[in-house]
Amino acid sequence: MYNNSFFNKHRIMIICFRSFLAVSIVLFVTLSLDLYKPMWSIIAALLLQARPEAGFVFEKAICLMIATLIGAIV
Repeated sequence: MYNNSFFNKHRIMIICFRSFLAVSIVLFVTLSLDLYKPMWSIIAALLLQARPEAGFVFEKAICLMIATLIGAIV
């Protein structure tokens, strides 16, 4: 028997790196375009990374719409 702990930790590190990379790219783009309140774009990027599984395009689109509505309300 082998321990899946290494593989789970490796997968978690990949997900964390992808989230960090997505937030970094979004922050760079929003700051370079001088957009108002770039924190909302970061929140949208994090919501899209909330489900790390590949696919789920429809669910990710719903998450982005929810984030946009929250940003519009606030």
